[in-house]
Amino acid sequence: MNIKKPNKSAFNRLIEKACKGTDVSTRELHREFINYGYRNFKDLEPSLEDLKAIIADISESKESTITHIQTKSSRTEVDNPY
Repeated sequence: MNIKKPNKSAFNRLIEKACKGTDVSTRELHREFINYGYRNFKDLEPSLEDLKAIIADISESKESTITHIQTKSSRTEVDNPY
């Protein structure tokens, strides 16, 4: 039995191409659109360059959050003896 998966839409291929080689997944990009109120973001018809700019912003915000977490000092018993 040979079951074929449906072909991806041009928009899905565009999103995959934009995310390729970055630390941002297509799911994260989709979530970002939803968070900003774009439920049907396919209607926006973003270009590859538009998507790459958005992905760069998401990636940058992920890096700054990780850096902030890593620079926080850990508490030890010496800091709080009680």
